Amino acid sequence: MRVNVELFGGLTITGDEGPIDVGYARGRLLFAWLLLHAGKRQRREELAEALWPEEPEGSARRRLREVLFRLRKALWDGLRPEPWVRSERAHLTLVPGTELSCDVLRFDALVDEASTHQHRAIEHCRACLHRLREATLLHQGELLAGVEVPKGPARELVETHRRARRDTACWALGVLGRSALLDGDTVAARAIAEQITDRVADDEAALRLRMRALVAEGRRAEAVRAYEDFAERLQALGRPPPDDDSEELYQSLVHNDYLTPEARRDAVHVPAPVNGLVGRDDELRWVLDRLGRPGVRLVTLAGMGGVGKTHLALEVARQAAAGFRDGVWFVSAIDCATRHDLVLATGAVLGVPLRGAAPLAEVLAWVAEKEALWVLDNLEQVEDAAALIDEILRQAPGLRILATSRRRLAIRAEHLRHLRGLDADHAQALWCARARQLDPDLEIDHEHVATICGVLGGLPLAIEFAAARSLDMTCAEIAASMRDGLELQSAWSDVPLRQASLRRMLQEAVASLTVEQRSALGAITVFRGWFQPRAAEHVCGVGREVLDALCDRAWLMPSDGDRYAMHPLVAAYAREAFPFGRDLEAAHRRWFLVGERCTVAEAHLERDDVERAWRSSVEAADTELIADRSYALQLQWRGFGWHRHAARWFAFAADRLHAQDSSTPAARRAMACAGLMALRIGAADEARTRLMRARELATDAADDRDIIRSSDWLSCVLRNVGHPESALGPAAEALNLAERIGDPSVAQLRYNHAIALYESGDLREARAELVVAVDGLIDAGDVVVGAVARSVLGLVAVLLGDFDEGLDGIAHAARDLRATGGADLANLLNAWACASLIAGRPRDAILRARAGLARYRETGFLLGIASVSTWLAMALITTGPAAEAEVAVRHAVAACRHADSRRSKLEAASLLAMWLAEREPSRSADLLATVEAHDEPIAELRALIAPLRRSLQGGVALPFEALERQLVAHA
Repeated sequence: MRVNVELFGGLTITGDEGPIDVGYARGRLLFAWLLLHAGKRQRREELAEALWPEEPEGSARRRLREVLFRLRKALWDGLRPEPWVRSERAHLTLVPGTELSCDVLRFDALVDEASTHQHRAIEHCRACLHRLREATLLHQGELLAGVEVPKGPARELVETHRRARRDTACWALGVLGRSALLDGDTVAARAIAEQITDRVADDEAALRLRMRALVAEGRRAEAVRAYEDFAERLQALGRPPPDDDSEELYQSLVHNDYLTPEARRDAVHVPAPVNGLVGRDDELRWVLDRLGRPGVRLVTLAGMGGVGKTHLALEVARQAAAGFRDGVWFVSAIDCATRHDLVLATGAVLGVPLRGAAPLAEVLAWVAEKEALWVLDNLEQVEDAAALIDEILRQAPGLRILATSRRRLAIRAEHLRHLRGLDADHAQALWCARARQLDPDLEIDHEHVATICGVLGGLPLAIEFAAARSLDMTCAEIAASMRDGLELQSAWSDVPLRQASLRRMLQEAVASLTVEQRSALGAITVFRGWFQPRAAEHVCGVGREVLDALCDRAWLMPSDGDRYAMHPLVAAYAREAFPFGRDLEAAHRRWFLVGERCTVAEAHLERDDVERAWRSSVEAADTELIADRSYALQLQWRGFGWHRHAARWFAFAADRLHAQDSSTPAARRAMACAGLMALRIGAADEARTRLMRARELATDAADDRDIIRSSDWLSCVLRNVGHPESALGPAAEALNLAERIGDPSVAQLRYNHAIALYESGDLREARAELVVAVDGLIDAGDVVVGAVARSVLGLVAVLLGDFDEGLDGIAHAARDLRATGGADLANLLNAWACASLIAGRPRDAILRARAGLARYRETGFLLGIASVSTWLAMALITTGPAAEAEVAVRHAVAACRHADSRRSKLEAASLLAMWLAEREPSRSADLLATVEAHDEPIAELRALIAPLRRSLQGGVALPFEALERQLVAHA
C-alpha cells in the first residue's frame, strides 16, 4: 500500500483507497512529528509530554501507546515485514520507504540536492533550477496550517519548522527570480518577487529582485521609489534600515552606474540552426549541467557521423550563453587538418589579428582573462587536436570548451557523452517534421514510418534523407524500398559532401581503422543487441582493447553496464564489407543458449541475441543442443518474463523439427515446451494439442523424463481449460513415474497433483498432499515454489473453514516471497485475494487482488490476469462503489475472454451473469442463452457457481440465489 502525507497547508494522510483514518487527531500529529524527524530516534517520554502536556505522565504514556497502535494498524498492509514506524522500548523512529511519500521530505530533499550540487552559479544550473521550481510548488501553504497543536514543546517545534521551511522557500524563489532576470523574463522575475513578499513581507531579496526587474524594463524611477518606500516602512516600524546590498543597489541607480544583465552580456557568436532540435532532452540537460559545474572545463559530444552532434552543440550554446560573461563562440574545424589550421580558424572567429609567427600565443593572450565558452566542431579530422586543447585550457582558466568529434579526445579534463540514435518516438517525430516541411499536406502512415526509423536506428541524418523521399514516394513505398538504409543519399545542397551518402560516409571513416580493428568490426556483427566484453572474447576472440578502440571511434556504442552495441547502419555496412564465417554462428548460439548469461534485470539487453541463437540452432539442425537445453531454457525465459517471445520461438522449433523428424528428442521437447508456453499466453487449445502430441511421442520413445514433463504440463492445461477431473490422470501418472525412477522433481509434481485435486473439489485429499509437497519442496531447497505451495495450502484451509489458520499461512508465505516479485508473488497474491474474500474480508481481498494484478501485468501472464481480475471484481461487487465495481467487472470479463481458456470464459460468463442477475435479469438470461449458443453447457456454468456459493456461505453475500434462479429457469 502506498501512503502519501501532505503537511504543507494542513495535514492529510491518503492511501491507495483514499483517506487513511489513524484514529485520533493526536495520532495524526504524532505521525507528522515523526516525519519531521525522519530517521532520527525520538524518546517516548518526550513525545508523550509534548503531545499530551495536560495529562499526568502515566496517562500520557498510555495515550501514546494507544495512538501508536492505531497508527501502525492503519499503515500496515501485511506485505512488508513491519510498518515504517519502528518501535523500541524507549524510542520511536520513522524510517521512510519507497511506498511512503511526504511533501516536506520531498521539499527538503530537493533543496538539499540543489544546495550541495556542484555548479559555477546556481542561477545557470538547469538541473538545480528544476529542483527548486518543484520545491516551491510543494510549499503551497504553511506547515501544518490549521492543525491544532498543544501549547509547549510541540507548538515550539512546529513554529521552528514553519520558519525554516518558509525561509528556505523564499531563498529558492529568489534563485528562480534571478535566473528569470538573467534570461530576460522580467515579468516572471517581478511575479516571483511578489510570491516572496506574500510569504515574508519585509524580505530584502524580494525588494532587490523587483528593483532589478523594473530597471531591466526601463523603469528606473519606479525601482528607486520602491526602495525609498521600503526604507520608510522599516523606519515607521522601528526596524533597522535596509542592508548593505540593498543600499549599494539603490546608490548605483541614483548615480546611474548600474548595468543590466543585457548590457554586461557580450554577443553570442553562434550560427542559428536551420531547423529546431527534436528530442535530445536528456543529453541537453546533461551537457548544460556539466558546463555549469565549477571544475568542468571540457565536454565532448562523441558519436558516428550524422547522429546530431553539431545540432545539439548549437542548442547548448544558445541556452548556456547567459552564463558566460565574455560570450559564446562557435568554431568549425571541418576544413582543418592540423592544429595550426584550427588555431587560424579560431583566431578568425574571435576576430584576433594573427600577424605574428606564433598565432597560438596571440589567441591565448586574447582568451587568458576571459570567461567564455568555445564550441569546437568536427575535431575528429584535426591532427593532434587533443594536445592543442589541453594547452589552451591550461593557459585560459576562465575558458570552457564544448567539442564535437567522432572520437574522444582522451585527455584528463574531458567529460564524455556518447550520442546514439533517437528513441522511437522522437525518431518518428523528426521524420514527420522533415517530411511536412516538403509537403504540409502529406498523409503520414505511422506504421511504415516506425519501420523506416527502426531500420535506420534513429540516426537523424538518415531519417532526414529518408523523409526527403516522401516527395516522390509513399511511406509504404519508402519502407519497402529500404533494405538497410545504406543506399540513402542527401537531397539537399547544403549538406557537406562527406555526409551526402551514408555508404560513402562509412567508407571514409573505415579507412582510419587498422586491419585488426576491421576484422573485429565484422566479427562482432554476429551480435544483435548489447553484448558483454567477455562474450566478444569468447565468441569472436576480440579483446577489450580493440572494443574500446572501436568505441573511441564511434563504431561501437557503450552502455553504463559494461556492454557494447553497434548501430544498425554500421552493422549492415560491416556485415557487407567484412563477412564472418559459420564457426562464429556456432560459438554465438552456444554462448547464449548454454548456461545463464545475464540477470533478470538486464535480460532484455540480450533477447535479440537469444532469439538469433535459437533460430540458428533450429536452422542448422543442431538437435543435440535443442534437446539438451529446451527444458532449462523454458524455465529461464519464463523467469525473464518472455512468455510471448518464448511461445513463438518454441513453436517455430517444434513445427520445423517435427516436419523433419518427429522421433528425435529435440522435436518432442520443443513440442512440449511450445505447448507449455502457449498455455502461459492463453492459447489453451494450441497448448492441449501440442502437449498431447508431445506425450504421444515421449510414450513411443519410452523416454520417462519426457513422459513426466509432458504429462505434468498437460495436466496444467486441462485444469486451466476447465476440466480438473481430466487433469487428475496425467498429474498422477507424472507423479507415480517420477517416484518410481527417483526424478528430482517429485516435490514439484506432488504440488501440481495437489492443485489438480483442489480444483476437482477434493479439498481434504488436496490438503494432505499439499502438506507433504511443502515439506518436500523446502527440503529440496526450492523456497520460492515452497512458499507458493504454502499459500495454496492456506487457501484450501480457508475453503475448509479454518479461516485464521489459512490466512496466517498465506501471510507467512508472503513474507518469504516479498523480495522475489514477479509471477511467484503474483500467484500468492491471487490465492490471498481468493482466501480473503471467502473468509468474509472483501477489503483485504481488494488490496491483495490489485497488488497481484500489477505483478501479473509485469510478466504478461494472461491466465493469472484473468483469475485475479475475477476475484477483484467479485470483491468490489460486495463492498466497493457501484461505478468502480462495474468497471472492474468489465475489465475482468475482457481479461477472461482474452486469456482464451474455456475455464476463463466460464468465469467471465458467470461473473457477468452474477452482476446482472439482480440488476437486469433479462440481460442475464440473454447472456446465458449466448453462452449456450456457443456450446458452453449451462450445467458447467451452474457447476462452477455452486462451489463458489457454498464456499462463501457464512462469509460475504453475493447474489448467487438470483443467478441460480436464472439458471434453473433457463434450463
